[in-house]
Amino acid sequence: TGNMKFMANGAVTLGTMDGANVEIVQHVGAHNIYTFGASSDHVIHLYASHSYHSWHFYERPAIKPLVDFIVSPQMLAIGQESSLRALHEDIRGKDWFMALLDLEDYIATRDQAMLDYGNRSAWAQKMLVNIANSGFFSSDRTIAEYNRDIWHLK
Repeated sequence: TGNMKFMANGAVTLGTMDGANVEIVQHVGAHNIYTFGASSDHVIHLYASHSYHSWHFYERPAIKPLVDFIVSPQMLAIGQESSLRALHEDIRGKDWFMALLDLEDYIATRDQAMLDYGNRSAWAQKMLVNIANSGFFSSDRTIAEYNRDIWHLK
């Protein structure tokens, strides 16, 4: 996936603990990637129990101004007013992807990454660990593994 390609070029991932990021953590270690947000199990529970209500998060002082910026004069001046208003309403009403659930944790994790970036030597170390461990995700290894486990070609 994209994050695996980025890590091969030295990117230090900032993302949720799902998909490829779970594997990346296994190969680079939790201190060489920035993860945030609810666990997959928690998100599944919220969907199953119908207990996620975006308005609960929307009302938080750190979140409301960010969401309301979507329909601010600055944004509406760009155009697409009906789309922006629909997006604003969807986030406050449905928020199918539970973006508000993780927003405060994302901000804190992003801020930590920005602080860490200031230590150039430590950041370079994180980059090198990502590059060095990206080989596991090569197509050569994947194809060989598929052949061994699935295709059985000679």
